Amino acid sequence: MKRILVCISFLFAFGHFMQAQNFTPEVKAERLKQLVTNGFKVESVKISHDTLKVVLLDDFLFYPFGRIKNMDAFINRTKLEWYRSVDRFKYQDSLDMTIYKLWRLDDSFIEFFYGIETHNMEMIEANITDKAINLSYGIHCGMAKQELLNLFFKTPPPVLIGDIKCVRFVSGLYELQHCYTFDDQDILRQIYIEREYKYR
Repeated sequence: MKRILVCISFLFAFGHFMQAQNFTPEVKAERLKQLVTNGFKVESVKISHDTLKVVLLDDFLFYPFGRIKNMDAFINRTKLEWYRSVDRFKYQDSLDMTIYKLWRLDDSFIEFFYGIETHNMEMIEANITDKAINLSYGIHCGMAKQELLNLFFKTPPPVLIGDIKCVRFVSGLYELQHCYTFDDQDILRQIYIEREYKYR
């Protein structure tokens, strides 16, 4: 009986391995594109080595912390202790800019500016490794890769995402990039968010 179970397990694993070998990066990318959840307008999906890149036509993927009117509201919402600084300067010698920076003891940080058009605090850059920081939709360092991808794809099978260690979402209009990096156990270890124009 044990030999039969071992044989079945071997055949299952071998079949899974052969199936994975038959999927080129282009085929995986095309299948994942078909699995993107409704509501996102996808321009392209590409896989290069261990990185999955999804380019969206949407203005942005989502507000990482919801819509924020000021820094105090953000700090109260997170219920965490933050260090903060304010940097004021002239952008291109004409536009008065104020950059608000918040950071944690592990060097996780977030930078915002106040959007005159949106009347919200807009993110410039963030580098997050602190598990206590929760983004919208419950995204946080320490969550499983499958759990994260299920938020954006219709339950992608492991054969399509098994080799992926970095997922990048790039949104068109504001050219805001979300980058999620996973360790060897497929656990989210870093969240990096960056706007092309940093006003620096």
